[in-house]
Amino acid sequence: MNDLFLLKIGEYFRQIRKEKNLRLEDLAEPGMSASTISNIERGTNHNIKTMRKLAKKLGYSWEELINELKSQKNDVKDDGKEYIRMMAAHTWIDLLKSQEGMGYLPDNSSYQAATPYFKGLFYMKRNQLEKASQQFLEAIRLTDERQDLSHLNGKSMSYRFLARIAYLRNEFEKALELAKKGLDCYIPSEIRDFPYFRLKTDQAIYLYKLGRIEEAYSEAKKIWDLRSKISYVNVLMEAIDIYSRCLRHKKMFKEGLEVLSDGIYIARLNESHDGAYMLWTTMGEFFNSIDDPEEAKYCFETSIHLAEHVNNKEILPPTYRLLGEIYSKEKEWSLAEEYLLKAIKLSKHIENNRDLFAALKSTGEMYLLQEDYAIAIQYFEQALKIAKKQKEKDKVEEILYFIAQSYKCLGITKYYTILDELITLRFSSAK
Repeated sequence: MNDLFLLKIGEYFRQIRKEKNLRLEDLAEPGMSASTISNIERGTNHNIKTMRKLAKKLGYSWEELINELKSQKNDVKDDGKEYIRMMAAHTWIDLLKSQEGMGYLPDNSSYQAATPYFKGLFYMKRNQLEKASQQFLEAIRLTDERQDLSHLNGKSMSYRFLARIAYLRNEFEKALELAKKGLDCYIPSEIRDFPYFRLKTDQAIYLYKLGRIEEAYSEAKKIWDLRSKISYVNVLMEAIDIYSRCLRHKKMFKEGLEVLSDGIYIARLNESHDGAYMLWTTMGEFFNSIDDPEEAKYCFETSIHLAEHVNNKEILPPTYRLLGEIYSKEKEWSLAEEYLLKAIKLSKHIENNRDLFAALKSTGEMYLLQEDYAIAIQYFEQALKIAKKQKEKDKVEEILYFIAQSYKCLGITKYYTILDELITLRFSSAK
């Protein structure tokens, strides 16, 4: 039985129960709790034996109930068409990133909560975060009104994307809160367990970003232990990545490298270019953190060789920046400039201010080391605009310090103006 037919059975059970003015508790008995009956009505419990028992409690035989549903074949067929249109829309939007997918969304549908969800996905692909946010909130509202659709976990995934939007805005606390909401409303399903593993992985990432390493490690370890059950390669790659980062932070280098090696092996078997790129970059960071730049460069260069095959362009910039930083330390200026400028270009292309700030800062530092202060200032000032826009005081202070030092070396009096701004900022922070 497919999802659609299970949903129809559940709806019919609810209809009969309501007509008989019965509560869930009125039908419950040992081996069939009110919660179990509720799951059957939502189409998330697939136990035929239990459904037969429920049919009997409602005064029907299982065969009578199935025959009644078959008599409603045309209605099911119409709903099936709408379901197929929804799947077509998802394919166009998710895989082809095409606006044509919007045309597949029906105006009036029993799956109406899915329409704003898919629109939200479309706006996410176009980096129109505010519009995406509004659509996901609407999807949550409509799902709350149509509890019979909750088994599809659209509400859970809407919270997931709202958390992702908060993450992209550097609002890590909010991202964590929204991810937890997504997990709270997730309805367990053997067929649709993607939201659970996606949200659990995101939760570990947000905890890590907040510096709550022990909590991030604990969550990541749980996912790692369940890795054989994760059939979604991209999620598995991110789970392995965050677990290895937690291990590195805890100075468990041997264990972390073993995890990464396993992950790269899995990525290779599944031909996951994105996964391999990400994990080779993380391995490079491992070697960088233990002062082994040669091995780090080898890892970063391996990632970069995979770059043209990567689908998720968001993962590209840090690798180029990290490799550029190593060459900068080694005073290989032309190579450092090549990779750092590429990191800036990639960050601008995907409109990722977090990576763009890091690339601009590193490029400014490279020119500072070369004593090319005027050019260094240009990059620092671009980084300063981003830091101020995102209201990150620590980053603003850091960049103001670099700009002040550059002006001081140039012997320009603007040094004192920048210094005054830095002192004022420090004073306001102390308050």
